Amino acid sequence: MSAEAAELVKSRGYVVLPRLLSPALCAQIVLDLEADYGDGARANRDDGHVVRDVGRVSEAAREALSHPEVLGVAAAYLGGDVCVEATAGIVSDARRPFMPWHCHVGGIDQERLRPLLPTLHIDVPQRVMGLLYPGGCDGDSGPLLVHPRRLGDPLGPPGDPKDPAWPGAIEIHVEPGTVVVADEALYHAVLPQRRPGLRVIVGAYWVRASVTRVAGRAG
Repeated sequence: MSAEAAELVKSRGYVVLPRLLSPALCAQIVLDLEADYGDGARANRDDGHVVRDVGRVSEAAREALSHPEVLGVAAAYLGGDVCVEATAGIVSDARRPFMPWHCHVGGIDQERLRPLLPTLHIDVPQRVMGLLYPGGCDGDSGPLLVHPRRLGDPLGPPGDPKDPAWPGAIEIHVEPGTVVVADEALYHAVLPQRRPGLRVIVGAYWVRASVTRVAGRAG
């Protein structure tokens, strides 16, 4: 299963692992992150409430990020020497606007590397990201958009990052407990939420043990 999932990440940039997390674990993640959100005073309009190192506030989120199937896919794709680079949780509501297209090449170094993306090339897997949806993701909760790509494809954005309608884009709808595992170079965006209430997402980067703060080689 992990090898097949890793091949999907290689050939299209992502794989969806449906209903992987138990309802009880998902409910606890939501409870923990909504409690940390509080009255929303620390949230900002563009990003929502971002919790760095999400395990600090949610042991359930830490457990979910250690799910054997998630780690198995990451290990199969990266070559077996997997370690966590960073984790985060995001709590947002309908005030959060469209999140433009972006990728996470470089992980914790992505801001420095973003202007260099057209000059970089990655043909060996170095980093994957995981997106955990404890409450699911449908048309009203602000679905994920992805632009499929193969490993080794150009890293520069293929369109205007502020335009939701990229040719070939796919809208991802998933049930609660689903995890999306994707290559760091997968361009993705998030549509605005159209229902009341809060949306909770947990994410992580996993890297090869030999990779620290280098995303790609020039070429």
